[in-house]
Amino acid sequence: LSGGQRQRVALARAIAVEPKVLLLDEPLGALDLKIRRQMQEELVQLQKNLGATFVHVTHDQEEAMSIADNIALINHGKIEDYGPPDRVYLRPSTLFAARFMGESNIFEGKTVECSDGYFSVETQMGRLSFVGEAESGTTVHVSLRPEQIRIGVPFQDGMIPLGEIKVKEVVFQGTHRLCHVMAGIGRQLELLLRLPQDQTVQMGDIMDIHARETDTVLLWD
Repeated sequence: LSGGQRQRVALARAIAVEPKVLLLDEPLGALDLKIRRQMQEELVQLQKNLGATFVHVTHDQEEAMSIADNIALINHGKIEDYGPPDRVYLRPSTLFAARFMGESNIFEGKTVECSDGYFSVETQMGRLSFVGEAESGTTVHVSLRPEQIRIGVPFQDGMIPLGEIKVKEVVFQGTHRLCHVMAGIGRQLELLLRLPQDQTVQMGDIMDIHARETDTVLLWD
């Protein structure tokens, strides 16, 4: 039997007793990519048909987001974050969650000039302003996903200017272009951008980047 067939047999044996809860400990880890994705779809459909609770353990973040109704992110026995996949990915609750769930650009700063419903954060990317209140001098980490940083687009209301970057490397990956850029004061900070496949940039290009304030996640120490 192939790896996928063996996993199907194991699942059939497990559900034969009609369990209310089924623990799946990295059941797809040994399968190749195509079979793994087929099995992910089958697991989702099987869970819906049975109505049982599936506790699926995996180190594959993409797999977790593909099949889960809710994700519990565990670090050394402690639940760092819990919620629907889109919330855990887009609005992580902790610094560990932001770093673990997919790729993220994270830079540290300190709050300054906190007044009148606004505050600023002094970072390697310069001074960034946000709506809200914060105590001055507080350490904070700013998190942005690679696809949330805009390059080569006009600045619009609700955006935060992130300064000028220099393109270091561009890799075409089929569905998108992965772009490594040098940013920040003195261009000492390397950022990762995920651009649409039809957006062409070249190594050495110097361009401005922006991000929507609503995409920016502030993680407090």
